[in-house]
This record gives sequence, C-alpha cells and structure tokens, in this order.
Amino acid sequence: MVIPGMEGNDMRTIVQDIADELVVSGAERGLQVAVYRRGELLADVVAGVADAAFGNRRDVLTAEIPAGGTMTARAVARVYDALLTGELVPPARLRELSAPAVRGLDEVTGVEAAWGLGYAIGLSPALSADTVFGMPGSGGTVAFADTATGVAVGIMKNRIGDFTAVDRIGAAVVSAAR
Repeated sequence: MVIPGMEGNDMRTIVQDIADELVVSGAERGLQVAVYRRGELLADVVAGVADAAFGNRRDVLTAEIPAGGTMTARAVARVYDALLTGELVPPARLRELSAPAVRGLDEVTGVEAAWGLGYAIGLSPALSADTVFGMPGSGGTVAFADTATGVAVGIMKNRIGDFTAVDRIGAAVVSAAR
C-alpha cells in the first residue's frame, strides 16, 4: 500500500517528511526515528532539536529509575529487528511472545488492552493489529515490531507528550511496508 502523497518515496523520506512536519507544526520539539527490516536499516532520522540535557546528566544516567530506559531509536529498533530475524529468540518463541495471551481492561490506562508475553499487542488505534507488538513509553515514545511486514521501529522524543508521532509515523511505516 502506498501512502497518498508519498508515492515513489523510500521509507527514510516518508519518515523524515512526517517527523519534520511534526517539528515545524510545534507538535514535537525533537524526534529520533529508526526503522529496520530483516537486518537492513531503512531509516535513521533526527528532526528538530535533540535537546537531551536532562537525560544526559550523570545523576540521571546512573539513577535506578523504574521503567526508565536510556537508548537511541536506532538501538531499540535493532533489538526488535533481532527478535523478528531470529537472532534473539527462535521463531516458535517469537510467535508465543508476540501473540495475545490476555485481553482486558488495563488498570493503568483504563482502556481495553491485549498483552503477549511481556509485550503490548496492538499499541494504539493506529497500530491496533494483533501482528504489532512492543512497548509504549511514558511521554509518547515507543518501540515495536510488526510480524506481518517484518518492520521494527523505534521512536524516541525529547519532550514528554502524547502519541501523535507514534500514530502518524508508525502507521505510515507499517502501511508503506505492506
């Protein structure tokens, strides 16, 4: 499927255009986005100001912050790509961890959710397929993979916000990969 208005563009161009639009509109201050597919880096994009002063402070980097990761979009996308390509787990285990194991009301978010073995299944309305598994982070960051298309995506932000970037970029990447 080709995204309307994006005909003939490669994955990097699609991601860069959306990221730039989000920064120019003021919806985001800075984004890092990386996309892998079967071991190949398709896009590695930085848009806006990469102001990571807080996250790069020594006291923050050495603190034990629950659920706080320090990584680049490229690094986390590569981990999800390694899951898809069998480098980290065998195919049978990938099917187990990326398939819905439980569905119900998420007590934290208050919405219906599906979970695999340690991963959210279908991350947002725009990425709701049961073939999408990953983990959204606080403030609108995400890392996920789609078993149907073989793409792995990392989206990191430098400002806490909503999931607009995740929905727009994630949906565009999955759509372009189909």
